[in-house]
Amino acid sequence: MLFRSVQADRVSPFANELRRAVARGSGTRIVDDPKAAQATLLVVDDVREKVILSLSGGGRVREYQLRYRVSYRLIDADKRELRPRTQIQLSRDVSYNDNDTLAKESEENLLYRDMQTDAVSQLLRQLQTQAPAPAQRGAAL
Repeated sequence: MLFRSVQADRVSPFANELRRAVARGSGTRIVDDPKAAQATLLVVDDVREKVILSLSGGGRVREYQLRYRVSYRLIDADKRELRPRTQIQLSRDVSYNDNDTLAKESEENLLYRDMQTDAVSQLLRQLQTQAPAPAQRGAAL
């Protein structure tokens, strides 16, 4: 990431994963105080959806799609928009069987976690291309 310090504006599983990824892989610090941050990441949406794709002849679900969507904005310390609302959307198709309900619930949770991790990686790649405002360029990593 190109900033020395970033504030993530809300607490969520996505924001927690982002904090861990930033702490692990860069010299950027995640701070709680927006005044101490060069940039603030505003997570607008963090949505999980489950959509039925197909039904059996008896009307039972055979396949569904898991969708994970994150929308965010990035602003600098002066509240100038560095990146307008940007959306990352991921999906996974899953077969379903009534006999394996517990296993399918575990699989669903793992897939959502995987999509969340993938979304964090995509967000970090997008932010690495984000140039700091002119006054902050000397502070780039």
